[in-house]
Amino acid sequence: KKFPVDTRRSIYVTAANKMSDAGQYDRAVALLNDNFEDDALENAVSSLNWYQAHLFINRGEFDAAEAMMMQFNESNRISGLISLASTIYNKDPEANRARANGILQRTRTFLPDRPETNNEFSQLLQLINAMTAVEPSEAFRNLEPVVDQVNQLTEAWAIVSSFQGGNIRQGDRSRRVNVVA
Repeated sequence: KKFPVDTRRSIYVTAANKMSDAGQYDRAVALLNDNFEDDALENAVSSLNWYQAHLFINRGEFDAAEAMMMQFNESNRISGLISLASTIYNKDPEANRARANGILQRTRTFLPDRPETNNEFSQLLQLINAMTAVEPSEAFRNLEPVVDQVNQLTEAWAIVSSFQGGNIRQGDRSRRVNVVA
């Protein structure tokens, strides 16, 4: 209690991670609950959950890692599951292709058919990128419905960039792209 607040937070998070290392996840959560409140508590528990999921992955306990990730908030869940699928696939591509693809397909259900925000769009592209290694046909199947949206966003970016005085170059980089709206 004598340490500054920021230092205390770091000490408690480190202690919780050490408890997690020792297989005392519930005790680690209790430590955080006793010493954090509100957003700080939510952030500390989220950090611990990521740490625990990575411990599971490093131990090859992929089912436990996936179960932990399913409890993450939506944004973290999507990136965590994409990372998990890629890790599983890279460990043994032939043996783990179906499992990695299954995780990616479940992850796809957490995203809208047509992304409405930059975050959703970015997550969809990350998912499609992971699918290209695991199951290319699935990647194309998921990319096809958003191709028009990608084109629209690219055209809009070019217009805004041009309006703001940006130099958008094509080919030999000496010509400006003229976009007609």
